[in-house]
Amino acid sequence: MVTLHGALVTQRFSEREYLHKTRIPTYHFQPSLPRLPVPELEKSCQRYLNAQLPLVSETEHKELQKVVAEFQAGKGQDLHKQLVEQDKANKHTNYVSDLWFDMYLKDRRSVVLTHNPFVTFVDDPRPEYNTQLIRSANMLISSIRCMKTMRDELLEPEVFHLNPAKSDTDTFRTVTRLLPSSLSWYGAYMFKAFPLDMSQYKRLFNSCRIPSVLPGEVTAYFRYLKTCGGTKFTFNPLSPLPLQLTTPPTWAPEQNN
Repeated sequence: MVTLHGALVTQRFSEREYLHKTRIPTYHFQPSLPRLPVPELEKSCQRYLNAQLPLVSETEHKELQKVVAEFQAGKGQDLHKQLVEQDKANKHTNYVSDLWFDMYLKDRRSVVLTHNPFVTFVDDPRPEYNTQLIRSANMLISSIRCMKTMRDELLEPEVFHLNPAKSDTDTFRTVTRLLPSSLSWYGAYMFKAFPLDMSQYKRLFNSCRIPSVLPGEVTAYFRYLKTCGGTKFTFNPLSPLPLQLTTPPTWAPEQNN
């Protein structure tokens, strides 16, 4: 044991480091997820025309039908062929993914609201836990627990259970865990349970969009910024060894900073 800022810290594994421990590895279903199929050109054109019905007049829609028919018989054929070829060459993803990333990295508008969802927090039902220092410390600790659970692949896979009473069970977890990843999604399907795509989970934490010569890049950073008395401090809250606070540190003098 060592003493750190009045708190006893023990360097040993702690269950409190994780949100939970899944029996099925976090990304177990990823390799067997069905891929998003490229829609037929004719259906895409028809969906486009249907979407324009409430937006344009009847005369304008008839003119639009001519333009779409010309596109479908001409340039659209070549573009659709390129899209299908690109999709076949990238079986690890789907035809939408690269287009979305390209749009995301080229856009110079604010990421918040424009592209990324945001969250709001309700007050803790215990008033004494709503002070700025305790609240920020608890949010930081909870975020780190979530991140460690995900990084160590102990986070429960995202699965939509059509009938949870029959599929959200130990039997389901045992059977799908024993199946190879290349077949596991189909095993879940037999239980009427549908694992969801988790490919973006690895970017949930310490991912930063860095503007540069178009399109830009996504880079990983992890630092905690603390402002106290007008001075800014940064540190990495992750230790190479698991740390557990056995007594609460002294925090009262800092409450109003």
